[in-house]
Amino acid sequence: MATPLKQYQNARILWSAPGGRGDASNGYQMLPGTQYVIGGFLKQVTPNKRASYKDMIDLKISTEVFQGYITDFAEVPEGEDWRTYDYEQDPSFDPSGSRPDGFVAAPDVQLYFSGQEFPGRLLDSAGVFFDEGIGQIVRDIIGDRLIVTFERWG
Repeated sequence: MATPLKQYQNARILWSAPGGRGDASNGYQMLPGTQYVIGGFLKQVTPNKRASYKDMIDLKISTEVFQGYITDFAEVPEGEDWRTYDYEQDPSFDPSGSRPDGFVAAPDVQLYFSGQEFPGRLLDSAGVFFDEGIGQIVRDIIGDRLIVTFERWG
């Protein structure tokens, strides 16, 4: 079932899943993982609540913190532009609002918000109540939580 926040989706996040290790033919180097476009509803954290993230990140004057929920996701096919790709037609499209497997605090993501692209960082994708009990009920209704930061002028 689709999340009711889908109608308010205002952001896209590009995330690369961790890849596996190659074989002797490539010197056992790490291979790139699957790329996903993750739709989300994000809102900017107000200045008085922004300070609550100081233990998680180095807050500079240029640091923006956004929080919200995942609305859907899909794999990005090779050669597609993740910012404009109509991923709802993709066979891997998942409208549940849940995060893709392995999507946890990621050091690097790309955020597309208000027509601009920013390199960002995913801080959290677990809800306040985590994934069990009341947390499972919340996840099933509105989706998984997102907290994303980026440097506006950095």
